[in-house]
Amino acid sequence: MIQPPAGEFGEPHCIDNVCQAYKDGQASQIGEDGYPVFVPSETIDDAKKFRKYTMPRKVFTDDPGDPVFESAWYFDLNEQDESFSMDDVVTNGTHITLPSFQKLHAGYSKKYAPFGEQETGIVTLFMADNEYSVVAQYPKVSFVEKYHTLTFNGDKDIGRGEYVERLGAQQAKKEKEFDLVDWSSKAYLQAVALFSRGTIMSQVHAAVDLALNWQIRRYVDSYFDGYYIDAGTLNPTSSRRWASHSSKAQQAIKLAKDPNFVREHSKSEQHCKHLEQGRGMFTVDYTANTVTIPLGSPVTIFSGEMVNAPSHYLGLNAGTLTAHYDKEKGILQLFMQGYSTSRQYPDAKFPGPEGFAGLYLGPVASGGDYVVDLHKDGRSDVLYSNEQPSDDQTGYLRDDIPDVTLWRHPIAQRCTEDTLSDSFWESIDVAPSANSIFDTLLATRDLLKGTIHGMACATSWMKTDYGEGSHGMDANEIG
Repeated sequence: MIQPPAGEFGEPHCIDNVCQAYKDGQASQIGEDGYPVFVPSETIDDAKKFRKYTMPRKVFTDDPGDPVFESAWYFDLNEQDESFSMDDVVTNGTHITLPSFQKLHAGYSKKYAPFGEQETGIVTLFMADNEYSVVAQYPKVSFVEKYHTLTFNGDKDIGRGEYVERLGAQQAKKEKEFDLVDWSSKAYLQAVALFSRGTIMSQVHAAVDLALNWQIRRYVDSYFDGYYIDAGTLNPTSSRRWASHSSKAQQAIKLAKDPNFVREHSKSEQHCKHLEQGRGMFTVDYTANTVTIPLGSPVTIFSGEMVNAPSHYLGLNAGTLTAHYDKEKGILQLFMQGYSTSRQYPDAKFPGPEGFAGLYLGPVASGGDYVVDLHKDGRSDVLYSNEQPSDDQTGYLRDDIPDVTLWRHPIAQRCTEDTLSDSFWESIDVAPSANSIFDTLLATRDLLKGTIHGMACATSWMKTDYGEGSHGMDANEIG
């Protein structure tokens, strides 16, 4: 890992064996209005026409002490599933080692400054190794998470959720039984249309500032280089913001246990976290059965957020993650500070609250190495295109009104035994040489089958807390 000059992102992309930062090798094609993305609308014409939205890049704050995103997790390891054993938790004072693929529960608190949002709730996750990622260049450890919001202050964007829920209820009254074969064949073609036009990766490129990512890595590496005397000692009491979020996360656990508590906003989310490998001892690692995270020092982290209902958006974040473990009490706490956050609303009929869509940045630390240039876009333009993609020609097989009843049906109607026993589950593999999982997806039939048929077999993971069947399947669910 070679650190490029401050404010640059080096030469991370290679085309025809030529590596360069920009597509033309000289300057970015991204204009001041932002990065164009073309995504079909499920609720307008059932994803036939690819419609344009633009992702502006905004420097939201110049204060590194006031990041654009914050999140804290509070794990009481004494209150986990019966399958969890404290004997599997190992700490040596500088790192904590936890079992892989073990379900863990935590209270959480998070804040999105650009959107004026503050929320708390409960999250269930598991940790695992992470070799490939579409957002992190050097992934090592990952979290896969399901969030359940309990308290929420902000704009309760529920328009799309209400619309889909009403539509689904009307459709459910008319149909006798879910036609899985018909749904699967149409969904398969819809996925091919998205991937063949590079839609998903365009969304990623529109929301990732590579120059800022390198500043985050620079900051994390500075702990190893000895620039900060508090390396290995950061904890909730050393940070006012961490302490505040920790208190709110603990309160969320109490609310979850209160049978009389009524949720303010029934929102749920699916997240993935990607922790990068850094230099020196203060970094993450894994074995076949465990993950290891440093204590008291930050690591570089990237986060993907999928919110399907009642809001409907894709979010990406980048920042640092710091862990603290109280061995005597069995309390594990994590704190993420994000210096990049974004929102994309893929359905043109429901573009989200005014001014929310975009990429928002702030400096990682003080000093010349961490200045975020307002006018120099750090996003890659390798996939940049302002040309309208062709319509999905297979759209004639679908009505303009989508079938949004999938998640209303019991799993027996949307998942067959043949799917559960199919060999594609074991055949799916992402090659190290592929640029991304989506490149592999284009060429791999098994991965496409997993995306469509496997998704329909999901139980609680894909179901939202907002209403019954309050989302369908578009770029969000496929992504």
